[in-house]
Amino acid sequence: APAQREEEAFLDLCLAKLAPKARRMVRLRYYDSLDSREIARVLGKGEVAIRVGLLRIREQLRKCIENQLQMERSHP
Repeated sequence: APAQREEEAFLDLCLAKLAPKARRMVRLRYYDSLDSREIARVLGKGEVAIRVGLLRIREQLRKCIENQLQMERSHP
């Protein structure tokens, strides 16, 4: 549980580092529970562009969290 709380804190930090458009896509997908078709409609973009964008955002968040965990472990 402590490791999960640490990762959640890093997720919040990494979300704050995202560009505003990327944060909006994350909010629409994971907080408002919209699917990529609905997000595309809301943002006026293609569904494929939304899927690719979310994939890239998830990868960016994963790398950010991993970097934060590495820094935390190397500088306790």
